[in-house]
Amino acid sequence: MRKKTLMVVYDKGYKDYATILNGLVSAKDDKKDEGKTVIVGTEDDTFEMGMMTNKQYIDNKQQFSSDQKILFIGDTDASGLLNVMKVSYKKHGVLIGSLGNMMLVTTNVKALYALTGSPYADFINEFEQKYDLPIAKQKRKLDWNKETTIKALIDYFFFRAPALLGATAAADIILSQCQQRTFAIYELYMNHLDKFMKA
Repeated sequence: MRKKTLMVVYDKGYKDYATILNGLVSAKDDKKDEGKTVIVGTEDDTFEMGMMTNKQYIDNKQQFSSDQKILFIGDTDASGLLNVMKVSYKKHGVLIGSLGNMMLVTTNVKALYALTGSPYADFINEFEQKYDLPIAKQKRKLDWNKETTIKALIDYFFFRAPALLGATAAADIILSQCQQRTFAIYELYMNHLDKFMKA
């Protein structure tokens, strides 16, 4: 029986995360427990994975059949489907949803920089508890409060010059974004992708 193929379509900035997913999918990480197989993430050797940029997908999407499983990562050609997709995960600025043979995972780092509460701390706490990864243990350098958050968001998202907090705030936000995107890929792999591939 021919293996299924998952085509991963990634947006600019998400290539490394598509590569991480490829490594997870290809890993032989299922375990044996008293003669039974315990699936870790996706079941080993049940599908193959290919990758392409969003532009490559747009240029070639007529060639895909309706039964081809496609995963979109980031702000891709599928972002417009968010309103009709069945959402399976929505927390910490991470969204995972699906519609038929299409699945989407995307992130929004702004969600970790709210002016009230502690969204980043809550996110990092869940990240460290769920996935034992070095990136989850990296810490930001600034003391983030309401004032610094406002200034940093102006710097980072509105490109105001001169920068109000400078390189340290930008580095903190980039770290948060890397952590968030890594978490999204692990969350997808561990809890959602196997079900999608077997549907």
